[in-house]
Amino acid sequence: MPIRCLGLMLVVMATACGLPNDVESVDPPMNTSASSDAGVVTPEPPFRFACDHGQALQDGLNRNMTLNGGLGTRNVTVEFPRVDRGTKMPIIFGWHGMGDNVGNFKRALNLGAGSAEFPFILVLPESTNMNFLDPDRPGVDWDNLDSVTGDNNKEVALVESVIGCLMNYDDIAWDQIYSFGFSAGALATNMLHSRLPHVFAATAAMSGAWFNDPDQIDLLDPSGQGANLGIEPDPVWDPLFPEDRGVVLLTHGGSQDNYGVMGIEVINFESAHTATIDHMAENNRLLVDCAHTTGHRPHPQLSKQHYFNFLSAHRLGQPSPYLTDGLPSELSGPCVLRLP
Repeated sequence: MPIRCLGLMLVVMATACGLPNDVESVDPPMNTSASSDAGVVTPEPPFRFACDHGQALQDGLNRNMTLNGGLGTRNVTVEFPRVDRGTKMPIIFGWHGMGDNVGNFKRALNLGAGSAEFPFILVLPESTNMNFLDPDRPGVDWDNLDSVTGDNNKEVALVESVIGCLMNYDDIAWDQIYSFGFSAGALATNMLHSRLPHVFAATAAMSGAWFNDPDQIDLLDPSGQGANLGIEPDPVWDPLFPEDRGVVLLTHGGSQDNYGVMGIEVINFESAHTATIDHMAENNRLLVDCAHTTGHRPHPQLSKQHYFNFLSAHRLGQPSPYLTDGLPSELSGPCVLRLP
């Protein structure tokens, strides 16, 4: 089953892998137990972000959205659910893999805004094609290698700007903001979970790693050959803190779940996941661990609905229902629950 790969012109030619076009899985029923309800009074959110864009985001492609803090502009696709006025809408951010694009990512996972049962706004940013060989600001398509509180990380700025504008102009369920991504987009999602633990209620990452774990940083360029090509990534992320808690779903595809350049392995995501298990436990994260053996691709038994049901079951600041009820039946086959 071939992986659809797009070439990305860096200083060297990298293996750029987006999602395959033949992702197939069976949708479970929609989870309606944790959806947002119109008219429910909720406390004030623990965060506020500006909206330097100065206007509401539109349904569809928003070209040149102004980011907060004078950090430029970005293109971002936003899809709104068709719901009654006053309905509190969750937000889900989705991040594509390296060399991919929003259109292919949407088609491959059949993505769209939510329905009445879970009326989420879907936010799909366009990457800025960052190059991990850039000595000034390296990144793997996204700004996902350097992220420390107070810096000008592009994806953090985008997330805060989008949330700020949506909360300014729309009815938002602020305790239901989520992120998911594949490969380079999984790195972005894990980075955002680390950077903004008081914003994201839950996250889902397909084939990613955590660069606030020294054991996973040590897995980069295992042969040492990458250094001969100038491939010497040195990521720095904010640490995870156990007191922040959190819930994450992670998929990993076995020994062939890796990323390389010119035949040189840069990282093996299966090895990274092995280290992740302890990293999550040590930092008080509840882990839904979903293994498969089909390599660097999404889990073949999980559809978008599995991910969205997982996300919708969790609200910011509230205990996971999985702690008392265990995994729902739709996840208990392909996944295991790992307690912190």
